[in-house]
Amino acid sequence: MPSFNVRRSMFNVPPLVARGLHHVRNHHCWTSLIDPRAADPTPEPLWAKGAPGVVAGDKDRPNLTAYLPAKEKANGCAVVVCPGGGYGFLADNREGRDVSKWLNERGVAAFILRYRIVQKDRPGPLHPYPLMDAQRAIRYVRANAEKYGVDPKRVGIWGFSADGHLASTAVTHSDTGKVDSKDPIEGFSSRATSSRSFPWDTKKS
Repeated sequence: MPSFNVRRSMFNVPPLVARGLHHVRNHHCWTSLIDPRAADPTPEPLWAKGAPGVVAGDKDRPNLTAYLPAKEKANGCAVVVCPGGGYGFLADNREGRDVSKWLNERGVAAFILRYRIVQKDRPGPLHPYPLMDAQRAIRYVRANAEKYGVDPKRVGIWGFSADGHLASTAVTHSDTGKVDSKDPIEGFSSRATSSRSFPWDTKKS
């Protein structure tokens, strides 16, 4: 079973910086690092032929958006970023784009995961689909490591708020790849080499 210990050396994240990310976010003072008018990279569907368990068409299709660092800064590390939102919405600006920008500035490739959530056309229960989406995202990054210029042995996952739960669940529910699958992406490991969860600070919220 993978360890919960964060390999800070992998991402060069000092403890106080990581703590700062958490507390600034909780105080709703996180100034956007990315111009909201700037064009986002094109999201990539996690399953080209449609995700298993889809019930609401396009609105329920999980995808991954790659934010890559400048080539001169890139260090080969990658992080799948899971924005919070209580499985009812996705805070994908301050807990997605801003985090990706912060990682990019440190040479890390970031991949924002839009996993399945409860919606009007997609009532609960959700399980196991958000977990499947997180596992698939890790596999997808590994399968496309050369395309994105990352090291397949250095793929982590970060989660915020409720999706610290999703990130930690993905870490403890992983496999080394499904060798008998007809889907080549499923043959890659879903095991994150590092993880970090940023839960709400209940003492100050």
